[in-house]
Order: sequence, then C-alpha cells, then structure tokens
Amino acid sequence: MKVALISTSARLDDAVGKYTFYLARTLATVSNSKVDVVLAGPMSPEFSTEKVRLIHFETLSRRIARWIIDLLPASFANVARFRFRGWGLRSVKLLAQEISSAELVWDVFASSSIVHRIPLEMRGQAQPTFVFDYHGITSPELVDPPLSTELRESIEELKKCAPNSDHYVVHSKFMAEELAARTGITKNVDVIGLFCDPELIAENRKALKLSDRFVILFVGRASKHKGIDTLIQALKIVRERKVDACVVIAGNSVPTDRTVQQMNHLAKELGVSEHLFWLGNLNMSKLREAYATADVLVLPSRHEGFGLPAIEAMWCDIPVIVSTAGALPEVVGNGALVFKTNDCQDLAEKIILLHENAEIRHRTLEAARTIRESYTLEKFAENVREICEKRLL
Repeated sequence: MKVALISTSARLDDAVGKYTFYLARTLATVSNSKVDVVLAGPMSPEFSTEKVRLIHFETLSRRIARWIIDLLPASFANVARFRFRGWGLRSVKLLAQEISSAELVWDVFASSSIVHRIPLEMRGQAQPTFVFDYHGITSPELVDPPLSTELRESIEELKKCAPNSDHYVVHSKFMAEELAARTGITKNVDVIGLFCDPELIAENRKALKLSDRFVILFVGRASKHKGIDTLIQALKIVRERKVDACVVIAGNSVPTDRTVQQMNHLAKELGVSEHLFWLGNLNMSKLREAYATADVLVLPSRHEGFGLPAIEAMWCDIPVIVSTAGALPEVVGNGALVFKTNDCQDLAEKIILLHENAEIRHRTLEAARTIRESYTLEKFAENVREICEKRLL
C-alpha cells in the first residue's frame, strides 16, 4: 500500500514535527512501504530515513525570505511568520501530482497551511482513502494577537478541508467534540491517544534534589490560554502557607504574545518574582533535567486538546496537577489531582496537599504508573495498525 503523509512540520524539536516523524515510521511499518511526507516549512536533517521520503516543497525564494525574517527583531519576525505561512510553496496542483499514486493520504492538521488543500485537488484525479488527523485548535479568544488571528484562520481552513476526508483521527474525546462543534463531523472518527517520546522514557533518571525548595514545574508554550497567571497566583498562596516553593516554566514563549511580560508584572505585583524562573525552549536533554528536579508538574490550562506534558511527567515519576479544562481530566484519569480551572485557591490547596501528604503523593504516583502505559509509542502504533486494517485497507 502506497502511503502519503501531509504535515506542516518536520522539526524534531516541535511537537507536531515529532508526531509526524513517529507517525511516518509507524505507517511505513503498517503499509510495508516507504512513506512520502509532503511538508510545508523547515525540517530536521535526520527526519528522512530508510522508511521515509521527505518531499520538501519550500522554494528557494521562501528560504531566503525565512532567513531574512529570522534576522528581524523577534516581535516583527513572528508577525511576519504568521502572515507568510505557506507563501513560496509550489502549487497545490504540483503537490497533489507528486503523491497521486498514493492509496492512503494521512493529513496531520494542527494549523492553517495550503498543504491541507491537497486532498481537495486530488479528488477527481485519484481515489485514495483520506484520513484527517485533527490536533485541536485553541479558541482564539483565549490568546493575544497575532496568534488569535492565526487560530481564526486555522478554524476557517478546518471547515474547508475536513469535510473532504473519508476518515478522522483525534487524540481525545474532547477533540472529537471540538471537531464536531466546528465542522459537524461525527461519523468515522477514531480516538487515538498521543504518546510520550520514547527518548524520554528510555533515558529517564530521577536526579538528586539540588535544594530543599519545592519545585513546581510547568511545561508548554508560554501563552495566555495556558493559565500561567493562575499558577503564579497559587504560588503566592502556597508561599504564604510557609512552603518554600518556586515555579519553573519550560517551553517556547511567543514574543508577540504579551504573556511573558504580563506574567512577570503579575509576579512582581504579588511579590513572588524572585521565585519565578523561565527556562525557555529546551532540548530533550535539558527537558529531562527539568523533569528530574521537579517535585510536581502543574498544567493550569484554560484549553487543552490533550496535555502531553502530564504523561511525560508520569513517565518521570512526578505527581501531576491539572485543571478541569478540555481533555486534561480525561487523559490523566485518576493518575493526577484535578483543580477547578482559573481557581488559584483550589490549585494552591492541591499543591500543598502533595507537599504535605506523602500518602496522597504515593497513591497518585501509583495510579499514574498504570495510566501512562496507555500512552506509549507501541500502544499508538497498535492503534494506528488497527485503524488501517479494520477501516482503511
């Protein structure tokens, strides 16, 4: 079976890119053939393997433009990237012709891009089975411009592209409900959980504590919808209860999103700025270190289609606290404590409970060790194979 995979990223330091990489290898195994990956945007050199042929359609003009954009100040550069997404790619018609012999076309949809229009172009000239792999879109009102503009564009693109597929894959029941609300699609939808990076699992080693401080870790993009303000407010309450705690934030910050500046200002107002640390985007080695030195992971999001850092923390034997937003309670089950979204007092009480109650901490970790087994690459590959064999082949 000839398979083509469509995605907007092939960067292994990017969540969608890493997902695309592992999905391509899984589909290659399932189909017993090389997978053609049609890509818009930059890629990691190691992405192409003996099982994957990368069809990279970034033109020379776009590469030059991207190089110029990268030289701009961050605030201007990110605006430019948002406005020129997809610009300089070869035509959709040529992209469609490149994979016209495919029997299965799997489209990973995480943001707006012209590559998602390939199935529309292929209709009529080829009859493969089309799978639409939906990764969720944050509600635009939960973020600041220009990201909010990008998200609105993505929702409109979703409405145009999704109905043209034969089958749908989502990664939580919450995502399935979101897909239905935005497109009306309710049939031929399968839920497949995401997976923890095998590299993190294979090399996980719990480090010795470097200090007596209680380290509260947040992993994710520093954006408004992630609820970092709730976490900072909870930190103030926790410290007032005589717990020597600090918050460590690991992950990308969007310079054009005002979140970082706002959060630093809030921490200063609350008198906890010296207990708030920004690590920025981390490679796997540094991320492993961040997990190893943490006492608890907190995901205080206002919208979350899955919440992969919660699973990563479970595999690192770190107790987890999540909000009631989106798919988080569904994903963590009884393997984490759950607090009411936006309720800093409730979050603070959950943090103090894990700090003071060894029995609750032990019980949470034991439950997490069972939950995390559902989110491995092996389980993901098994689910993909089952869908392909039962529904697509």
